[in-house]
Amino acid sequence: MLHQPQDISDTIASVTVSLEDISASKIVKQYTQDAHRGLESTMCMRQLMSDSLTVPEYHNILKRWNVWLSLNYTPITNALSENNLPDISERGRQSHLHEDINALDHLISCQVEQSPQATMPKVESITIYNADYALGCLYVLEGSTLGAALITRHLRAHFDTGIPCRFYASYGVNTPRMWHCFVEHFDSRLTSEKSILEACRGAKTTFESLKHCFN
Repeated sequence: MLHQPQDISDTIASVTVSLEDISASKIVKQYTQDAHRGLESTMCMRQLMSDSLTVPEYHNILKRWNVWLSLNYTPITNALSENNLPDISERGRQSHLHEDINALDHLISCQVEQSPQATMPKVESITIYNADYALGCLYVLEGSTLGAALITRHLRAHFDTGIPCRFYASYGVNTPRMWHCFVEHFDSRLTSEKSILEACRGAKTTFESLKHCFN
């Protein structure tokens, strides 16, 4: 199990504005900036946006996502009832991820020269301490849908419009609305210093776990 980071006891104090002046989502975003950049700098994330990206490399990235989500998504959502997030049942992209992986399995199997099987990283599950912590974890996953629109455009331009990318297409045209609804609920629920601290912990741990998975 991944344990919470040890350097976050002063999370709220490290934010340079008071809780009266800024929302929970902005505090979490500010606190996790370095962790977010660390994830974007991983080998797989750099590969994904490269002009030299190959189909097997893309396939490998999706399989890493599958390893991570298979371990962590259900525990995160199990900690969130409809009171914690009313539209929780409408979220999640694992079915789309499985569709993309299966389509790429077939595409690669048809190639004359097949690339060697990539080794998957050893991913440890995140310990979910409470609903506020889980909301912080989900903040990272739902936030990733916004950047995924740019990734989708790159994939379609780099390969062709037939490349399977439903996972990165997220909620399609509804992606901005889904993110807005999430942030609205996130900010309305997390109003105390304690709850925001828990969300910060969850978000930072999620970024660090994903960084390990994609390096």
